Amino acid sequence: MGDPWAWAHEPSNDEEPIVDGDAVAAIIVCHNGASWLPRFLAAWDKGVVRPAITIAVDNGSTDQTAEILLAAANRGSLDEVLTGQPMDGFGDAVDLARQRLAAISKTEIRWLWLLHDDSQIRPDTLEKLLQSVRKDRSISITGPALLLPPVRLHPDRVAESGMSITSTGSGAPNVESGDLAQRQLDSEPALGISSCGMLIALPAYDQLDGFSPEIPLHRNGTEIGWRANLSGLKVVTSPRATMYHLERGRAEIRRSFHHNWPYLDRLCGMMLIQATYSGLGRLFGMIYLTVVGLLRSLWFLAGKQPARSWSELRATGAFLRSG
Repeated sequence: MGDPWAWAHEPSNDEEPIVDGDAVAAIIVCHNGASWLPRFLAAWDKGVVRPAITIAVDNGSTDQTAEILLAAANRGSLDEVLTGQPMDGFGDAVDLARQRLAAISKTEIRWLWLLHDDSQIRPDTLEKLLQSVRKDRSISITGPALLLPPVRLHPDRVAESGMSITSTGSGAPNVESGDLAQRQLDSEPALGISSCGMLIALPAYDQLDGFSPEIPLHRNGTEIGWRANLSGLKVVTSPRATMYHLERGRAEIRRSFHHNWPYLDRLCGMMLIQATYSGLGRLFGMIYLTVVGLLRSLWFLAGKQPARSWSELRATGAFLRSG
């Protein structure tokens, strides 16, 4: 009689492929992050799969960020530390690292892993992302489920997994922020992926010419994902991979030339939607988004949120001047 438990010893078709980071270059973009950068680096050093090359770019910090990064490079946590300018956007920093990568890479780099200094990876974040692209080699852009900042003795909660946008330029999350992280999310197509944790194929990055300079910070993941989709490239979420995103810019804790999160978020959102119009449609888009901006400003004012009302009005004015 055969072993009734033989099925339990059979290899599973769902077994995760073994991966390594030999084809990955990690790019960490930093700006005035001295208060939280040590936590990023502590988590970084625990990564199970290591990228072939790790480049940090400091966009002209005025705190101790540069010193912290140089110390990390001296102990082997980072391979290179580059210096950008205070007014540089996220895409500018990635482009700077991309140019340097061409000069120093001794291996064939096929993937860029993009990270913010106010994030914390989990030991298996990169491993899970690489398993996703190994299973489906048609993927060009993917990213982890981002978790809200950890709270001691509380379960992890999802912040976002994939990104979208409304016709008025406001963010439209693919998942409900605050839901318990119980591995309930499936990989699915997405309009965009947050630039925090984004894994993008190097040929795709070059084909798209990187991030748009018109969207320097907020909505940049949606913008590049949108263009990727229009180009026929595959953009999907990989929620089995998770990491924390502290979002110090959104909380307006980060000291930066790109200050006032509500203002920049709305401006970048409107600029992104306007870029989808062409011909006479651009005039319609300009009028439509301006009216929406003015109505939102009045709505915030009526709701006794004068600061948000002013940010909305400023963003609408800047949007009009850009046209």
